[in-house]
Amino acid sequence: MPTKLQIFLWNPKLVNDFPKNGFHQLSLLKQIEEFQRACGKVLAYYKEKCRSSTSRCLFVAPDYLFSRSGVNGADYRETDADALAFEMGRYCAGLDDDILVVAGTVVFQPNNSAPQITLTSETGATTLLRGPDRTIRALILQKSGLFQYDKEHPAGQYYLQRKYTDHQLKFNTLKLYVEICQDHEMSSANDFRTAAFLNDIHLVLAAGQLPRANRVKTRQGGCFIQCELEPGKQVDSLVGQKTLTNQVGTLTAQRHQSGQIMSTIQDVAPNVVVGAQSATFDVMRCKHYTVDL
Repeated sequence: MPTKLQIFLWNPKLVNDFPKNGFHQLSLLKQIEEFQRACGKVLAYYKEKCRSSTSRCLFVAPDYLFSRSGVNGADYRETDADALAFEMGRYCAGLDDDILVVAGTVVFQPNNSAPQITLTSETGATTLLRGPDRTIRALILQKSGLFQYDKEHPAGQYYLQRKYTDHQLKFNTLKLYVEICQDHEMSSANDFRTAAFLNDIHLVLAAGQLPRANRVKTRQGGCFIQCELEPGKQVDSLVGQKTLTNQVGTLTAQRHQSGQIMSTIQDVAPNVVVGAQSATFDVMRCKHYTVDL
């Protein structure tokens, strides 16, 4: 029987009880409390309404979730990151084997001696950057413990320091591939011949990124998930203005007569939840999707 993946995307910028950017004005401890409150409500809903012998639950919050002021703010220091990792590690102990929780954070350390780096855009333009050291990180929680993935590619005025480098991990019987924002834009295309790319789920935590079907690292019929920090925001791209969105879909691909792989992401619509005005889905504004894998 196929695995029924129950996906919940949560974003505090869309929550009624936080004003715009209000979540990022909270202390780190309060952010952790609010995140765990939202997660707890959603997981309770999953266990009551969605759980089965073949189901898996994935709760996702966006890039830059745990930070002082979102993308442009002065972020938490290494000691704060250690405290966050400790609290999230403790939270793992209460999760079941069929549940995975993911959220983005930032670690910031001023360093005026950071080396210069060269950033090359899609148009070929290059920029020399020198700035404070910054680590943009995905926290991945499961019963077995806390996994941390650090972003590979720099963006804006920051030089990235990395501690954790592996994109891939196991989620129960599923293979999960993780990227953060520009990692997705700069990654290689999926040619469906490399075993490392044939994952069941490809998850992107984003803050201003557009999905790219030819860079989805799953098997045919695998699930692509992008959780965007600011859905609805307009951004410029090489093909004109685009609107940032959350996206859940499945990958289909075929080889063109030229030999090129043509990939598309088939969107999966959010579930229509009966009783959507309940505390879980009105206050927490969590989008729920179901994908068969």
